[in-house]
Amino acid sequence: MESSLTIVKPPPAPLDLLCKVSQQFAAGLDSRIVLNKVLTLSIEYIGAVSGSIVVLDDRKQFLETVFLMPGLPTDTSLARAHKSYAAGLARWVARTRQPVLVEDTSQDELGRQAAIHTGDEIGSKSALGLPVLAHQQIVGVMTLVHRAPGFFADEHTILVQIIANLAGMAIVNSRWNADWQLRSGQAFLEIDPNRNGLDQGRADLIEMVYHDLRSPLSNIISSLEALNGITFADPAVDSLLKIALRSTEHVQRLTNSLLDINRLEAGRKLGERNRVDPTSLLNYGASAVQSLVVDKQIGILIEISEELDDLWVDEDMIQRVIINLLENAVKFSPSKGKIWIGAKQMNELVLLWVRDLGPGISPIHQEQIFEKFVRLQPQEKPRGLGLGLAYCRLAVQAHGGEIWVESQPGEGACFKLTLPIISKDKSNEPYAAGKRDDIRR
Repeated sequence: MESSLTIVKPPPAPLDLLCKVSQQFAAGLDSRIVLNKVLTLSIEYIGAVSGSIVVLDDRKQFLETVFLMPGLPTDTSLARAHKSYAAGLARWVARTRQPVLVEDTSQDELGRQAAIHTGDEIGSKSALGLPVLAHQQIVGVMTLVHRAPGFFADEHTILVQIIANLAGMAIVNSRWNADWQLRSGQAFLEIDPNRNGLDQGRADLIEMVYHDLRSPLSNIISSLEALNGITFADPAVDSLLKIALRSTEHVQRLTNSLLDINRLEAGRKLGERNRVDPTSLLNYGASAVQSLVVDKQIGILIEISEELDDLWVDEDMIQRVIINLLENAVKFSPSKGKIWIGAKQMNELVLLWVRDLGPGISPIHQEQIFEKFVRLQPQEKPRGLGLGLAYCRLAVQAHGGEIWVESQPGEGACFKLTLPIISKDKSNEPYAAGKRDDIRR
């Protein structure tokens, strides 16, 4: 009697899946093609019936949707029901920024609404919706629907969230590329009569080099973040991954700041402004330097004693200002010292500060330190490029704000900056944030 043996190929290990996903992100900048391939890999691994990735704009409105339902044309009523359900789930996740797990779609209000809109039901299944994040911002929503109710467990949520965040970097890379092409076209059309051809050619070349560094750096960071989401048996591996991720993020911040210096000095406009909570801005900066303060056993104290109006700023740009000031404070602070960061409402401005207990800065150098390539640190301190504070001043001034330092030798230093709040009557316009001499001291 002959018998046939069917060999079922087991699903790939999560690490293998993440490697394949990361390879897709490194393959190109066409986000729709990349997201389609990543969604296909995720559906195959999970065994999902359908999946989607919705791309959001800065106002959390749908820009485009990549939807897949293997084995079924997307124009059937059942496919439309799945797509309608995924869209409803995506709107909820976009609004709350929280993942959602549906044990049984037949008992879910969104499932009933999808049936009403399309004339078909997706039946009794399970669904998972996760925010697609990049640089702490939600840029999309990823959803998966599985044929079995109650299928999704914590390990699925963790794995798919890692993949969703990788997708977020693909979306951001695509936007950077589109923005670069637009800016490049404008740069060639808008020749600055005050700069000779050699100077302008050098500036354009520098900008192209910085831009070309951004995408591969983002791919490296997203791959490291994916690995960082996996628990390894050897603690040394986790430690090395964190070091690699921290160092690469530092290089990325430096690259972005150098690119911004070049743009701001050329008189280019700011990027996209958003409503930003000052407290969240400071908390993010403190978390970004956490490993540095742990190494030196430094405590960071946050001084916020009142409700603050939201800022109207380019969030990524100002985050890098705060992180730069904090990194300098850590660098010059003694071990087991303290650093204070805070914010205070000043009418139509918010005043932010970073104060340390370092060696201080002489009054004669307090303007000079904001110039490019100026380094005043003692020889035993790590030497930088002398561009950090120059970037901070350009970034703050581009927002209509002001930055300065208050210090005496031997008494530490307190860096202060002002930024505009969002207008009370027009949510898309900031108050003017000119100089406010009465704020100082």
